[in-house]
Amino acid sequence: MADSVSTEAWLDQRRWAALEEALKAQGSNVKRHLQDYLITLYNETVPLERWVQIETAITKEELESAQAAEDQKVYAAFHIRENGHDSIFSTGNGEEFLDVAIRLRRYLQGDAEAVKGGFSHHFYKTQPITRERFDELAALRLENTGKVSGAFEIDLDAGWCSALNLADGWQTFKNKDVSTAAYHANRTRNLQRNEQWRRLVDYLYGRNIELQTFGSIETRGIRPLREGDLTFSEEIILSGHGLNFQFDFTSDEAQREVLGPAADCLEPGGWLDILCNYDAARQEADATLSLTLHRQDGVVQKLFTYPLGKEERALLRKQMEADYLGRTGKTLNDYYAQLDMEREAPPELTAGTKRLPVDAVSFTDEITECDGKLNFYIPINFDPDAVFGTNVASAFNDDWLNVYANFGWKTGRIDSALTVCLVCSDGHEFEFFYPLTSAEQVQLWNQMDAYCHQQNGQSLGETRTALLREQAEEGLEIRL
Repeated sequence: MADSVSTEAWLDQRRWAALEEALKAQGSNVKRHLQDYLITLYNETVPLERWVQIETAITKEELESAQAAEDQKVYAAFHIRENGHDSIFSTGNGEEFLDVAIRLRRYLQGDAEAVKGGFSHHFYKTQPITRERFDELAALRLENTGKVSGAFEIDLDAGWCSALNLADGWQTFKNKDVSTAAYHANRTRNLQRNEQWRRLVDYLYGRNIELQTFGSIETRGIRPLREGDLTFSEEIILSGHGLNFQFDFTSDEAQREVLGPAADCLEPGGWLDILCNYDAARQEADATLSLTLHRQDGVVQKLFTYPLGKEERALLRKQMEADYLGRTGKTLNDYYAQLDMEREAPPELTAGTKRLPVDAVSFTDEITECDGKLNFYIPINFDPDAVFGTNVASAFNDDWLNVYANFGWKTGRIDSALTVCLVCSDGHEFEFFYPLTSAEQVQLWNQMDAYCHQQNGQSLGETRTALLREQAEEGLEIRL
C-alpha cells in the first residue's frame, strides 16, 4: 500500500508453525492478527487530537484518490447470454470491439481453459449492473465522452454478437464471423493496433446480419388492458424496492387482443411469463408489463414489453392491491414493510434520470447524532423524482421525502450514499439509499464541514474529537 511502512517480527519456526495452525483453525492467520494489533495499538496510544488529524487527512486523500481513479476509468458494458443464463456487467478496463473479438475467438477455440466458467468469467474486474445501467452506458457510448469504450450484447446460444458503433449504432454479426475476423486481425505478431483494427473491419464489412438485441421489443394489440383480463399468481417476490407480480390472462383471446400476435407461444410446450412490479419507491405499478417468451427447454426465445397507459397503470395498481388484500388482509405497503424489515440493507435508488445537483445541496435544522453518525438533513430544493426516481412531486399523493447525508464520527468518513426516507400518506415509512460518486463525496464533505462549523463553531474533525473524547471519558467512568 502506498505511503505504508512495513515491520518485521521474528519467532522460532516451530512456534510460528504452531501459532499459524491454531489461528487457521479459527479462520484467521498471524498476519491478520499482527495487523489488527498494530491498528489497536495505534488507536489506543496516539493522542486523540493527533489521531483525528491523521484520520481526517487519510480519509480525504482516499476520497481524492478514488475520484482520480474514477476519472481515469473507461467503462465497457456487456450483456452475455450462455446456456440460457444472462450476465449483465461492466468493466473499467476500456475493452473495445477488437479486444472483445479476440477474447471471443480464444473462448470459442478453447484456448482459455485456465479460466473456469462461461464466457463472462473471461473478463476482469467485472461489476454486475442492471439492464437499465447497461442502457445508460450505451447512451454514454453514443455521446462519445470517452468514458465508455464499448457496449456489447453476445448470445453464445444463438451465435451472434452485437456491438455499438459510434457512426452506425448497433450492428450484429455471427460469432463465427467475429472469430474469423479476430484471427485475421491477430495472426501476425507485433502488428500495430491500427492495422489490427483495419483487418477486423475489412473482414466484417458487409457481413452484418439482421439486428439482434436483448433489449425488449414493444408489443401492442387492438385494445387496452381491462379489468378482469388478468389473474394473479400467489407468489409475490421482493426485488429491490418492488414487489414482483406474475400474471396470466384469463383467456387466449384476451391475451391476443391486448398483447397482439407477437407474444403467441407458437412452439409446443413453450410459455409466456408476464411480470410487473409494484414499485414501493413510487407507490405505483411499473410503466410496463415485462413479457418473456420461453421455448419448451426453458431457453428465452424473445423479450417484449407492453407499455401501460396511465389508466392501465392505475387499474393494475388497484387490482394488485385488491388481490393481495383479499388473500391476506394486508395492503401492498404492509407486505413490503414486512419483507423490508427482514433484509440487511435498504435497497438502492437507481431509477433517477439526473444526478444529484451537489452544488445546489444545502442543510437545515440541527445536526443530529444516532448510532455513531452525524445526520445532516438536506431540504428538497431540487427535483427529487428526477434524481431519486420517486413520485413525490406528483399532485396525486401526499407522500414526501426526508434526505440525509451522514458522517461516521467513529470512522471519520462520510457515508458513500445518502439516506432517503419515503414517508407515505398511509403512515408507512420506507428507507432507501442513493449512492454517491467519489467526486460527490468530496464535495459533500466540504459542505458538511462548513455547515458543522456554522452550526457548532467546530469543524467536522473538531466535533469528532469532542465526541471521541466524550466516549473515552464515559468508558473510563464505567471501568472505575
